[in-house]
Amino acid sequence: MLAALLLHRNQPVTTEQIVDMLWPDRPPANPSKTVHVYVSRLRRALDVPSEESLLETRTASYVLRVRPDQLDIDRFSTLVDAGRESLASGDAARASSR
Repeated sequence: MLAALLLHRNQPVTTEQIVDMLWPDRPPANPSKTVHVYVSRLRRALDVPSEESLLETRTASYVLRVRPDQLDIDRFSTLVDAGRESLASGDAARASSR
């Protein structure tokens, strides 16, 4: 569940999409209820003291809110872009350090 929501971070993911990602061939007997249970468990696991929930429930969908600096992949992408810009401007040393 967490991986499915992280793949679509900051975007609404419908219950149907989650079912398709988690059980592409054989969904459980009551997939909507199972997703609801999984979301409840994930919400408890992610429960951090803050004013807003990291996992929002919207009409027929869920949104995992993630700041751009929270995931390694986002930091990596930012550094790759910075490195490419430095290389394009002729600063190979700076590009290498990125």
